[in-house]
Amino acid sequence: MISFFIGVIIFTQERAIKEADISLRDYRVPISSARSSFVSGMIHLQDREEEDFLFTGVGTFGLDFNKFYSSLPFAYDITFHSRIDGEYPDSFLVKDTTIRSDSFYTRIFHLHQFSTQLNKYIFRGKDLFGFLKFDYLNKTVFVRPETKITAGIGYGRFINATPLARALRIEEELKREGILTANLPYGILLKFAEHLAPEVRKKYQEEYYYWEREYYRNLEEILKASGVLKNQELGSGGTLVINDVLNEFVAERYYGHEFTAGVGYELSNPGEADTIHHMFVELGEKFATPIDVRAQFIQSFTIQFPFTGGELGDEFSSGLSLRFSYEVSNKIDFVGSYYLNLDIFTEKFQVSHSHESNISFIYTIINRLDLVNTMSIRRPSGVERFNWEWRTELKYRIL
Repeated sequence: MISFFIGVIIFTQERAIKEADISLRDYRVPISSARSSFVSGMIHLQDREEEDFLFTGVGTFGLDFNKFYSSLPFAYDITFHSRIDGEYPDSFLVKDTTIRSDSFYTRIFHLHQFSTQLNKYIFRGKDLFGFLKFDYLNKTVFVRPETKITAGIGYGRFINATPLARALRIEEELKREGILTANLPYGILLKFAEHLAPEVRKKYQEEYYYWEREYYRNLEEILKASGVLKNQELGSGGTLVINDVLNEFVAERYYGHEFTAGVGYELSNPGEADTIHHMFVELGEKFATPIDVRAQFIQSFTIQFPFTGGELGDEFSSGLSLRFSYEVSNKIDFVGSYYLNLDIFTEKFQVSHSHESNISFIYTIINRLDLVNTMSIRRPSGVERFNWEWRTELKYRIL
């Protein structure tokens, strides 16, 4: 797995030599946003052996939504994930009190996850902020949902540079169609990218009844200033190219960093017997960088110290997430990810951990319809061999 990632990164670095004068970090705007929502249906095969668990899988229906907004003085990130699985357990012998006994023979499993964080920047033009975060997780096997709220301070800011990635894809397509005779000057390219941003398009929708006519007219004026627009006219062919790229899947491109420190409170937990609501201290870190115009790396890390029995330090849990995406072509994207969850109980010297790796290829079939093939490998604590899962799903992007 690691050697595969290294090979992909080396390949992207070779591509970066040709595009060394272009950086997504040059996309600097006071306001950036991203929004995505899609429904998905899939069939999958599983081979999962976790102590006394043995699962088989049939199919899944999912709904995902994400809204990102970054500006001064406010920024927020909202994520919602819902999944219904037609998988069922062949056998159960479980002593975990967080699992409902009446769910042992359930043939339909569901999972609902919601997370939101609001940042309020304290000083004008500075990256210091206060934050409030809410997390919700509920599963079929939970006795009750797991909910917690966290507040604290942080430093950093993220910018969504996906509009520039789309602009580069549009430039490539317009050149292929002969509508552009050469590359766009860099200043024109950045201005063009800014007009592809969701917040700019929303402004046109609010100000003009026939907003698309005004929108594409202004895009044409920007391209005219480049001097490389053939016949000084975008035409219906150019408009169609831009519209198609705006509807195509493009993995979100972010850059920036964020460090947070806060105190949280557990509003509810999934355990049947454990009704104590713990307070905790949480430290977090996020980092995102574009490796080149086609590749993106995102990493996040959190560590949480509960006040167990009124004391701090008896246990802690942490999570690590690594995500790499690469645009193979205008129709194919590669996404690889790795997740590590670790729980340590210092008093009894107990360690619980789980690992998960995913490799996905996303194929754009037409407009907002994507075909996604994913291979997942997992290994929880106490399991001698890796568990695998193969998923083939159709995703339709609503937004």
